[in-house]
Amino acid sequence: MNIETKTKRKFVWIVGLACLFGVLAATSAQAQVKVGTNPATIDARSILELESDNQALYLPRLSDINLAAVSNWQEGMVVYNTDHDCIQIFNGTIWNCVDTDNDGIYDGSGTIPATTIATITDNLDFVTSAIDGFGVDGTTFSVDGANNRVGIGTTSPSAKLHIRNVSTSSEIMLHNGTAFNSGIAGEVIFKMGNESTNSGSIRVNRFGNSPSNDLRGGEMSFWTKNDLTNTSSRRMIIKNDGRIGINTYSPSATLDVNGSVAHNITTSTTIGADAHFVIIPGGAVTLPTPSSNTGRVLHFINTHASNAITFTTAPTGSITQVNAGMSASAICDGTTWFWYSIN
Repeated sequence: MNIETKTKRKFVWIVGLACLFGVLAATSAQAQVKVGTNPATIDARSILELESDNQALYLPRLSDINLAAVSNWQEGMVVYNTDHDCIQIFNGTIWNCVDTDNDGIYDGSGTIPATTIATITDNLDFVTSAIDGFGVDGTTFSVDGANNRVGIGTTSPSAKLHIRNVSTSSEIMLHNGTAFNSGIAGEVIFKMGNESTNSGSIRVNRFGNSPSNDLRGGEMSFWTKNDLTNTSSRRMIIKNDGRIGINTYSPSATLDVNGSVAHNITTSTTIGADAHFVIIPGGAVTLPTPSSNTGRVLHFINTHASNAITFTTAPTGSITQVNAGMSASAICDGTTWFWYSIN
């Protein structure tokens, strides 16, 4: 190779490097790059601009496994996730799908960060393909939108409001009028200790759907279950006019007991608030204060052979004491105690 040829080649390299440095200098000065159609026309606010009528940006296509294999992703990085079929952006902690079809704040299943705050300006609806509704932490809270039911402690609410404690088999149900435990519209059922129909329950009804129905307007019933015969029975009813029946569904008085009645007995001369029968072998007794015992009845039975039951202030009547072997009953009107039965 002669000197002239070497000189020509050096000249070509020098010219090429000069052109390259010129392009780089111009690009650096403008701090902008455009790829595609009309390269000479670029938006002044862009650092990178793409333009084409028949081409597109092809992002890196990665799976969840690919993304998990790298630990030094930087905030703002963008990929196309092939497992979720969505564009994802890394926020410094997790990769989030970009909603491209305007169908919600999140596509598919995944984890929503604990710091996520959603501002609701209108009604909020949660809908799945299987049922209109949503749930929180399994049985903690569930909504059955298809049947208009809400469950707490159950994922399958059986009434408008169904609260269930699995550990104690206790339930509270606000009945919506459909066939459930022979319930009727407006009924509230409290079930305690047993999930079988009507067993261990309190049923409160707002209104009935038939004149023959035992549960009519505003009544409350208490049910128990016989574990041997597996049958349920209503043991107590409070009627809407205030009458209470025990072992009877049709009380004829304010309190109607179809069965025996047991009362508290004291053997002390000190009469407590719960005493009804006072059975003592004589002694001095102070009657309870009349003003706080309106309507109260006390029965005195003297079991001593010779000593009498005496009173600091005896009830009004024909006697001042209950003699040995006798009995007497007193009633209070709120002002005075009166004898009403002496034997």
